[in-house]
Amino acid sequence: MMQSKRILRHLLFWAVFFCTSLFNELSFSSSFTSDPDWDTFLKVALSQGLIYVVKVLVVYYCIYSIIPRWSANQSSIAINPLRAAGKSSFKYLFEFILTLLAGTFLYA
Repeated sequence: MMQSKRILRHLLFWAVFFCTSLFNELSFSSSFTSDPDWDTFLKVALSQGLIYVVKVLVVYYCIYSIIPRWSANQSSIAINPLRAAGKSSFKYLFEFILTLLAGTFLYA
């Protein structure tokens, strides 16, 4: 039951986020505000949908892959929080930055 609520909340979040972006894209489009038609709407909806596929993949890869592997290697952070980060922390940070860059290049 809890898992289904969690999935429903994620889907609701992405649906609201998508609709908000779609509304902003259409309302700031001079061609759509001057002459609204289904062709422009569908093109904008498709482009936003493709953008959100990339966003979802990047976000969930970071949340469910990079962060758990990074946090599994951080067992001593509670004991000595002022200790310098080890090489493993930089490895995950580098992977995170590469993921964001890959998402940005797919986005453009």
